[in-house]
Parts: sequence; C-alpha cells; structure tokens
Amino acid sequence: MNRTSRTLAACLLLPLLLAACGPRSGESPEQPTEELTEQSSEQPATTQVPSDDTTGDDPYLWLEQIEGERVDSWVDAENAKTLTRLSSDPRFEELKSQFRTVFDAENRLPAMMDLRQYRGQIYRLQTAPDRPRGRLVRTSLSSFASEAPEWEVLIDVDAIAAGDGRNWYLPMHQLIFSPSADRVLVPLSDGGSDAIALREYDLVAGQFFQDGFETPVRRHMAVWEDEDTLLVATPLSEEEQTTSAYARHVRRWSRGTTLESAPIIFSVEREDMLAAPVLFESASMRQPLLMGARSFAEVRAFTWNEAEELLELKIPVALMDAFSGLAGMGTQVTLLLQNDWNVSGETFPSGARVAVDLARVIQQGGQPDGAVSLVYMPKENESLAGLFGSFTAAGDAIYLNVIEDVKSRIRRVAPAADGSWKVTGLPLPGDGAASLPLFADPYTESFLLRYESFLTPPALYRVDEGQTLQLLSQEQSDIDLSSYVTEQFFAKASDGASIPYFITRAIDRKPDAKAPVLMYAYGGFGIPMIQNYELFYIGPTHRIWLEQGGVFVLANPRGGGEYGPRWHQAAKRTTRQTVYDDIYAVAEDIIERGFSAPGRFGFIGGSNGGLTAGVVATQRPDLFGAVISLTPLLDMERYHLLLSGASWMDEYGNPDDPVEGPALLAYSPYHNLKPDVSYPEILLLTSTRDDRVHPGHARKMGNKMRDMGHEVMFYEAREGGHAMAVNNEGRAFNAAMQAVYLMQKLME
Repeated sequence: MNRTSRTLAACLLLPLLLAACGPRSGESPEQPTEELTEQSSEQPATTQVPSDDTTGDDPYLWLEQIEGERVDSWVDAENAKTLTRLSSDPRFEELKSQFRTVFDAENRLPAMMDLRQYRGQIYRLQTAPDRPRGRLVRTSLSSFASEAPEWEVLIDVDAIAAGDGRNWYLPMHQLIFSPSADRVLVPLSDGGSDAIALREYDLVAGQFFQDGFETPVRRHMAVWEDEDTLLVATPLSEEEQTTSAYARHVRRWSRGTTLESAPIIFSVEREDMLAAPVLFESASMRQPLLMGARSFAEVRAFTWNEAEELLELKIPVALMDAFSGLAGMGTQVTLLLQNDWNVSGETFPSGARVAVDLARVIQQGGQPDGAVSLVYMPKENESLAGLFGSFTAAGDAIYLNVIEDVKSRIRRVAPAADGSWKVTGLPLPGDGAASLPLFADPYTESFLLRYESFLTPPALYRVDEGQTLQLLSQEQSDIDLSSYVTEQFFAKASDGASIPYFITRAIDRKPDAKAPVLMYAYGGFGIPMIQNYELFYIGPTHRIWLEQGGVFVLANPRGGGEYGPRWHQAAKRTTRQTVYDDIYAVAEDIIERGFSAPGRFGFIGGSNGGLTAGVVATQRPDLFGAVISLTPLLDMERYHLLLSGASWMDEYGNPDDPVEGPALLAYSPYHNLKPDVSYPEILLLTSTRDDRVHPGHARKMGNKMRDMGHEVMFYEAREGGHAMAVNNEGRAFNAAMQAVYLMQKLME
C-alpha cells in the first residue's frame, strides 16, 4: 500500500486518516520537545475507568486508565525492561542512526497526504533536524515542477509550539481552505493525537487572524460554507460525543461569534457513529453536505433545498469518499458503491464508481432518478477499493487508481458525447503502487502522482492534460536495490480461494528452509495492501530486514479490498476467522515452496494489523517465532467501549450480540491466552496519546502474558498518537527497536 493510503489505512480509518520516547520524557533523550508533552486539559475524556478497578472477571481493568500513578508506574517499569534489552544491543544505535539518515535525507519525498494542492498552489511541511515539527511552505505548481522551487514560508510550527508551551504538530491532510483560498484553518495536534485545535490563517497577509476562527482541542470536522461561515462538527462536552467518541452535532458558526453560541443545524443519536459536514467541489459547483453515519455501512446525506430546509439526498455517499473529498466535474459527483444500487429500474453493482448529477438530485427533492451513470466497473481481478489517494478529478477527466491483481493501474475516465464515459490508460513505470492526490484540486488541469514499489524508491510525477507523466523528483537509495527481486505468488486457502502475496528477497537467495521471513498483513475494512517502499510504523523495508539477510512477505488475505467488496465481505463479523486462515495458508505455501520453515516466521502489523498479529501469535505459535503488535486491538470483548471502538462494530461485530459475541471471543487474543502454551515472544508497542485505539489493549495483554509466565516485551511511547511518532527521531527510534528485536529472535 502506498504511503499516502497506509498512513490512514493502518489507522482504523477515521481521522476521519510514528514515536519513541524514553520513560516519561515524551521522546528519546535527544529529542527537543520534552518540555512540551503535557496533554491538553481541553480535550474531553472519552473513557474513564477507576485506576483501582479490579472487579468483574478481568483483573487488569485498571490498565484502561489513560494516566495515573499506578498505571504510569507500570508503564515506566515495562518500558525500562524493554529499553534495557533492545537499546543496549550494540546494533541499536547504528541502526537508529541509519534510519535517521534515511528519514532526514534532503531528497526524501513527502507522502501524498503531506502534500496539498489547491488552486494551483502546492503546500507541504518542510522539516529539518533542527526543525522537527517543520515549516508550512507553499509554491506554485509551475515552480514546484522546476529544478529549484521557490518556497514561501507561511508557518513555523516549532516556533508556535515553543511560544505556546505545547507539543504541537501540524497534520497536513487536515488543512481546510476557504472558498477563495485566501484563508485556511490550520490544525494543530497535541503530541500526535487525533484531537486538534483549529486556527484561522490569512494566506494573503501571511499571519494568523487576531480575532479569527479558533477552536479548543477536540476531534473537529469542518468545511467553509462561505468566507465568514463554518460548518463544524465538534464535541463541546462528553454529552455531545457519540459512543464512538465523534461529534453528534454540526453547528453553523458565523464570524465574530463564539463556537458555543453557534446554532446546531444537524444532529445524530448518541449511539450513532458521527455527524459531519463534507464538501463536494468542482470548478463550477461548490456544495456542502451533512453526513449522519450510523456505521461505515449506514450513512445518510443531507443538504438544503431552495427554501433552506434540510433535504435528504437518496444517494449512497461512502464515508471514505466523503472524508477524502468528494470530487467530480461540473455538477457530477462520483461515488464508489459499497453495495448494489437500484435506481429507476437499473442496478449499479457494488464496487463500481458512478457519477451522480448532484444539482439534479437536489432539484428533484433528493431523488436520483435519471441522474446516475456508470463511470467504471472493475473486472473480476480488479478493485476500486481503497482509502485515500484512490481517485482525483482534474480538467475534464477523472483519474482512478485501479488495483489489478494487487498492482496499481491508473485509468483516465472522461465523459463522451453520448453520455457514457470513455476509459483510457495512463502508463506507469512498473507494477508497484501509485498514489493520487488526497484531495482533488478542481481548478487546475495538472496534478501530482507518486509511484513506488518495494524496490523502487518513491518518485513524484506531474500529470498534465496530455496524459503524460513528467518526472519531478525521485528518492535515491544508498544501496544497490538491483540485487533484490519481488515476485507474486498465490496460495490456496482451505476453501479453495486464491490468496495473493508478494515475496521480496535477494536474487541470489535460493529457497532455504532456514530463511527468516518477515510477514506483514492487514486484512480489514476493505483496504487493499499493495507495494510500498516503506512500511508504516516501521520504515524502509530493505533497511529493516532485507539488508540483514531476511525475506519479506506482504500477504493479501480477505477482509481487505484487493478484489473489491466481495473480498472484504468474505471476512467480516462472524466470518473474520477467514483473515487469519488465509494468512496461515500463505505461510504454509511459503514453506511448501522451500523459502522457510515453521518457527522461522516473524509477523508484524499495526492497528487492525496489530489485532492480526495478536491472533496469529495465539492461534499458530508453531509458525511464528517473533511477533510485533503495534497500537493493537486485542481485547475483543471490550473494544467497543474504548475510545473509537464502537465505530468498528460493523467490521468486527457487536460483543453484546448472542451470535457475534462468541465469534469475537473465539479469536480475541486477550481471551485466548493459556498458561500452558508456548507462545512466541511478542513485542507490544502502543502510545499514551493514541486516542483512537486505547493503549489499554496492549497494556492488559502484556500484563496478562507476564503473569502467566510468557515472554513478552512492552513499550509505550508517551506521544505520537496512533502513529506512535511525530518526528524523524521518534520514527528512527521505533524502527531500530523493531529491527533489533527481529534480528534477536530470527537471526541468532
């Protein structure tokens, strides 16, 4: 999966879309932000468990308290044990230095989610060793395409953090531009958490507005209705949160008034997932919409009619489309269908992308009759499924990132005179991963495209209306990547399905039953995992594993989106065991091909993939000799009660349901630990500031394993949020820690 997509894919979906630290310091000793790591007291609590609660059947509930003397002491002690072993390894400092050099390299390209294009301007965050938080800069598209772009410095995030005494970082994908692009809402995250403060910045004057829009630290979703009005979903109290910890209300906030006094114009029930404003924007139409989501699968869309009355639109707007920016041309918005859709007697199949004439739907009182056309229907071996960077609109065409047998293909789709859509291909350099802009810029005919593979350093291209790719920049590798090769194979699952996977190895490494194999997989939420030069949470694949003599495997089990909704739906709720069985089929296929042997496999996964790591460790300890579980879900009986967990019940199921509950417990890693089973040593990594997946999952798993006498290592970063790091020092620390662990377990 490309870096743009995986940054959010591995994160259980919503921000809707990386840190190491010494005990209690906030970062490793060299990092310059120790004094800025206090969590904002403005953020409402999303879970409260008494620190001395040991009632019920779970004696470790007290570890669900986010912070407190007892919890902090336990975390400090576990961190110290892990650091004593890993950081004292003579390879640790050298590896960390190597990773830091890679991350700090001048030619390192930004991920697409960190590169914003709007009205012909390119915005990015420039970091440096002495500016770990970076500076927000911009330049024109033409300047960006030149050999020496001229960057205008807008905001120095390090200076703001120092001035405020806060651990601020700027998540680029959450910049919110006004209709004129003269103003922008700047997001500031405290220590990498999902909760942000929004501040209005004047892009013309080059300064923050003295009396502009400004919010407390919350989970915000906002769009500009006009230059002086925001539509904003923000929970001002715990009562205004849903059980998924998102906002229940959307407010219309006028300039010169307080957020608290802004009238509520749209609401959902507390048991729903969220309420949020979103925006459809083309060169000729700008239409705010309101979304009410019961779950990822149950979403309703609203806007206003000519009488300014709330109007429900009978169109299937998927949450992933909505939060990556609704795109299209003229009045045509394009939508990815998660289910079959019957309109005026015609059925548009799930997995297809359709165009809907939004203006006509509004004129027809929300009804889509006669307003829908088929843009692209994937073939049997294709998928349009994905998260961000999967489609964009530019000029008179739509560009789709089509996944064909787990490889990127870019398709240009333009309206024809007869009302149909003409499809042409855009050639890519190879069979790796392409990433389109996170948000479309409908006001220009050119856009940026990123391409990479396991063995191809990321390259950035400009795509113009002539459908040609102009190479702008490419990262350089400091090793000879031509000495490695990537191959794709298909394993046969227990039910006969073909499960794709990639093996990357040294060309001269012949099949060897003693070979150490590192496997990465996700298998959830309909998200496809395709090739990438770096692994999210981890770092450059070749650095962390291939150069050490290992073999790397990316598995593509069902539950992901590699082959569209059918691939995803085959492993949801009560059929989720399919994900793990597919992974075992891949491992056994690798063994049969002679590339490794039982016990020689390592597994790594984060977030939903961290759950997968916990499951494979507890279900098949015979296969895996090392397991890294990052920011994981592990307690599947209580996941829906912690932070954003309730929003994932459509994927995993409801623990309180008489059918789905037992299915969850059947694979829940936390509940399937047994004292008399020999498990691989697990490295559990989490973050105190992860306000998406509760750190209590990893804490409780680690404590329970240790009490049972199992080998386990635990490390909790004190900042970094769900990504576990917010700067290159933290990323390098994390990568070195994991690399040393893997070498200790599989190469000695």
